[in-house]
Amino acid sequence: MYSHLELLARQAVAGFITGLHKSPFHGFSVEFAEHRQYNQGESIKHIDWKLFGRTDKLFVKRFEEETNLRCQIVLDNSSSMYFPFDESKPFVSKSKTNYGLFAASVIIYLLKLQRDAFGLTVFSDDIEFHTGARSTTQHHQFLMNTLDNIEVDITVELGATTMPIHHMLRMGRGAVIELDATEHDPLRIYANSTLVAKGEVNVEEGHLRVFVTEKVLRFG
Repeated sequence: MYSHLELLARQAVAGFITGLHKSPFHGFSVEFAEHRQYNQGESIKHIDWKLFGRTDKLFVKRFEEETNLRCQIVLDNSSSMYFPFDESKPFVSKSKTNYGLFAASVIIYLLKLQRDAFGLTVFSDDIEFHTGARSTTQHHQFLMNTLDNIEVDITVELGATTMPIHHMLRMGRGAVIELDATEHDPLRIYANSTLVAKGEVNVEEGHLRVFVTEKVLRFG
């Protein structure tokens, strides 16, 4: 069963012709490159006998050697990635995070089709996830699932205030802290310490929930 990102990646890649990675080294692979004159003592295995019949000279076929690419995809999961990408474009997402996830999944799927090796590193303040480059189907599925389940830290702020440090040091059980918000002010919702939305609190069966009432399309 395909993940959401893998389905999007397949749709984006479908219909494209993927090129082979050419090596600067010449070998005896599948794609002909040129002829070169035969040197005495070399193997006669790759002599072009048809050309010898026409020219009465010995030439060896040279081929382009195909090489496998090893690609390490590095994805930023820090708070700066939650800034909107472009609200006017009807793309898969409207933030740099979702754009990065989509781009990474497309690149991984494209590399898989070409039988190239691919790895993934996700970081914010620290490295959150890292794998080496591999080209197996199991590795592809593992990375797709990882991209689909990258976690962000969600915090909800009722309000804020400042106080002298000596007040905070004397603070104990029963202390009251006045905030810069009223009961009618919306809550501030942060993803990885970046303000992304505002909302209101709801209590249902003893559980606190927050309903998003406004999406914030800028920092601050």
